Amino acid sequence: MGRKEKENEHKVKRIKNKNKKVRRNISADRYTDISHKYSPHKYNDNKRNKKSHAPVIAASFLVLITAAAAVYFLYGQTIIGEVKKFVSLPQESSAVSEASESKEASEFKEASTDEEPTSQPASSAPVSTETAAVRKSSKLEGSDNLSYKVYSDGTLEISGKGEMNTVMSEMFDVTKLTKILVGRGITRIGDHAFDGCISVSSVILSDTIESIGDRAFAGCGSISAMTIPDSVTSIGNGAFSKCSYLKRVTLPEGLISIGDNAFSSCSRVKSFQIPQTVTSIGKWAFSSCTGLTYIEIPPSVHTMGSYVFHSCFSLRTIYIKGQTNTIPEGWDELWSRGCNADIVWKIGSDAGEPPVP
Repeated sequence: MGRKEKENEHKVKRIKNKNKKVRRNISADRYTDISHKYSPHKYNDNKRNKKSHAPVIAASFLVLITAAAAVYFLYGQTIIGEVKKFVSLPQESSAVSEASESKEASEFKEASTDEEPTSQPASSAPVSTETAAVRKSSKLEGSDNLSYKVYSDGTLEISGKGEMNTVMSEMFDVTKLTKILVGRGITRIGDHAFDGCISVSSVILSDTIESIGDRAFAGCGSISAMTIPDSVTSIGNGAFSKCSYLKRVTLPEGLISIGDNAFSSCSRVKSFQIPQTVTSIGKWAFSSCTGLTYIEIPPSVHTMGSYVFHSCFSLRTIYIKGQTNTIPEGWDELWSRGCNADIVWKIGSDAGEPPVP
């Protein structure tokens, strides 16, 4: 065998040996991957990691239980009491409740003085404070000789003599009040007195009140009926504006002036009977009363502001009583602007009783 042949044979052997090593390494790598995938050590590591979360979960659960127990011991009785109050209230028969309420309302009216006449309720359901506990009682800030009481049923009682110049929302949260009693001897309800009492559904005003201030009951969106006492001669600007649930208003004989925006946005009121004693009606007084279908203006009205019936979309006819069919000089030329209602004059003998709206 020649030299070249030996060298070629050695080259072939080296190549074969090299290929064997490569195949051996590839097999080893594959074995390593497979053995690692199914290794029991890896399973034990996963199990160990899962076990490590158990103390954390147990500690969190213990913290939650401790917090719940603390809340129960601190506020449990209060929560249970409130639930019982709203779930298991005693039910009375309608006849018994009406009799007791009327009796309690009369006792409240007679309590202040024996010489004054009885007051007129502003709703058909007199309120009762006999069984309710007094939660708060104090003098009214800014109102001399007046005091108030707040009962557990949400009733606010104002008593004393003189003018009420207090804004109740500046003293405490008025959104939880449900009833208002204004006692005898009080002569005036001041500006913003009960503004924003959104949950008040019943109001009783005494007939010693002579005037109702600006926005006195504005935004009282739960009142459905309001009877204003005969002693009231003036209603301020926006006094009952945005009383959106108000359906019936009784204006007293003896009323002289109705302020700007006095009943604006009282969208559920269908009619207003303006007394023969009214001489002045302010601008925008009945604006946005979208449910208003009937209104009659007596000949006593000498002053009328602008846009009085603006956006009263349901109002088709405005009845005006008088001796002539001419607009009084004191009426603004824009008094009916923003309203598409027809104007019907009731002159002389035709100015009789108004039709049923």
